[in-house]
Amino acid sequence: MKNSIKYNIGLVLKFCRIINKISRSYIPLTLINIFLASGISLVNVIFPKFIIDELLGGRSVARIALFVGLTIGVNFASNMIIHIIGYYFDKQNIKVAARLDVILGEKSLELDYEQVEQKENLELKERAMFVIRNQNALDRMIGSIKNVVQNIITIIGLLAIILTFDVLVIIFIALVLLLSSFIFKKQNQTSFRVNQELIPINRIFTYYSGVTTDFSAGKDIRIYNMQPLVLGKIDDFIEKNLSGLSKLSKNEAKYQALGSINLNVENICIYAYMCYKVLVGAIGIGDFSMYISAVNNFGNAISGLIFQFFEFSNMCQYLSPFFEFLEIKPNSEDGFRDLTDIENFELEFDNVSFCYPGTDKMVLKDICVKIKPREKVSIVGANGAGKTTFIKLLTRLYRPVSGQILLNGININEYKHTEYIKFFSAVFQDYKNYAFTIKENIALAESGKTSSDSIISILKNLSMEDKILNLKNGIDTALYKIFDKDGVEFSGGEMQKIAIARANFKNADVVFLDEPTSALDPVMEYEIMKNFNHMVEGKTAIYISHRLSSCKFSDRILIFHEGKIVQEGVHNELMQKEEGLYYEMFSSQAEHYVS
Repeated sequence: MKNSIKYNIGLVLKFCRIINKISRSYIPLTLINIFLASGISLVNVIFPKFIIDELLGGRSVARIALFVGLTIGVNFASNMIIHIIGYYFDKQNIKVAARLDVILGEKSLELDYEQVEQKENLELKERAMFVIRNQNALDRMIGSIKNVVQNIITIIGLLAIILTFDVLVIIFIALVLLLSSFIFKKQNQTSFRVNQELIPINRIFTYYSGVTTDFSAGKDIRIYNMQPLVLGKIDDFIEKNLSGLSKLSKNEAKYQALGSINLNVENICIYAYMCYKVLVGAIGIGDFSMYISAVNNFGNAISGLIFQFFEFSNMCQYLSPFFEFLEIKPNSEDGFRDLTDIENFELEFDNVSFCYPGTDKMVLKDICVKIKPREKVSIVGANGAGKTTFIKLLTRLYRPVSGQILLNGININEYKHTEYIKFFSAVFQDYKNYAFTIKENIALAESGKTSSDSIISILKNLSMEDKILNLKNGIDTALYKIFDKDGVEFSGGEMQKIAIARANFKNADVVFLDEPTSALDPVMEYEIMKNFNHMVEGKTAIYISHRLSSCKFSDRILIFHEGKIVQEGVHNELMQKEEGLYYEMFSSQAEHYVS
């Protein structure tokens, strides 16, 4: 059961294992810090008694100097070490917190693409990221664990001292702190509930705040005068957030006041009882000092333990989504077959049907088609016909609901994913370019060992060579101005060309172009397709579009309609079927294309 002691301990052990992998010295130094802090507490309770007794009794200067020197020396040495460790922790906390963020990113990449898109996983990831980035989860969890252990060690030492005086004092403190534990529990339950309510509100704010700083949205915001709408939504967030934070502050103030009253009543009773013991001669002034200090520290330690226990319990609830996300298993297992040195390979859809998770609508229905080596295939059809889904299945972003996809007669899921995916490059209709240099956007991880000439050669085929070479830093110019004031912001069509150049650079055996020229005018589209057809010579190319300029360069055309292949053939053959969908589509667009 979540938030049970067993569950929380298991979660902490997982958390500590992750921390230990990131920094081997973090946990050992934390333990040293704990023992030193506990030791200082006990030294400051016991040694003053001997100093007072010596001042009132033997008055030995040497013994007084010894006890004073030991007290000061132990405190000085321990505090120096604690401060040094604290300085180390400040640096390590940054490293560990950053690494926890990276771990979430690595997990996202490990999961199947269809899992990453699922709403429940997106929300779980958001909650996991929120506690790491916004709720200081690392410091708070480590701090609560450290304080719980430190308070337990301190309590054991002080308990041994107090038991030499009077067990009734322990019973009284226990009763008072039982009430304190109830107060702390109510405070933490309310705080947790309010913080959970704030998570979706903060997610909304992150989105709308991002809209105001996203230059790609800048044109729409200005043309449509969206400022009042966006800023109004941000103001709504601020009001809701302030309302939640106000509830949180009132809750904490109320319970902290109750806790303070409770502990002050305890102190009054303890002091009165101790003074009575001194007046009747049961204990001396030195014992009075030690026992009062021990009782106060004991009460504070117990109170701190209760508070930190609930803080620890809360942090386990906060961090639970982090570990839930890490424990999601990929739906599919990786293949076991090697896929190397295959020159001729045939791809086949064998009665493939598919619907997206969470829906019953079939996007593809019993698709049967073979794609031959080095064949140029155009897949055309209206929006929503299933064209992009066809590619997502072929690249193993999704798995068919029924049927199978074969490579040389073997189910593609039997091949090792890392090897299988090397055979493909793609430009999707929702392609992404990044705030890297132009060269890095094209060559990606290979940019450091790739010559500029090879990049420029690709850009030349896309009519981008002159424009980029005329930039101040050439192909080393950054895209966007996010990190570099000298960055360049290309037009939509030019940005698509960068994505196409990246696909060409990979030099994969199969190239997919999914609406690759949707941002270009028809004439430029035709020129790009003609140049690209030359670039993919000797490769298998699959063009997907609802515009038909690619069809003139294709060996075969597949016409999709409502998830099915309704026509198949070459351009001239399909144009002879005037009743067919292809003839209707091409005729409506023909006047835009040159021949």
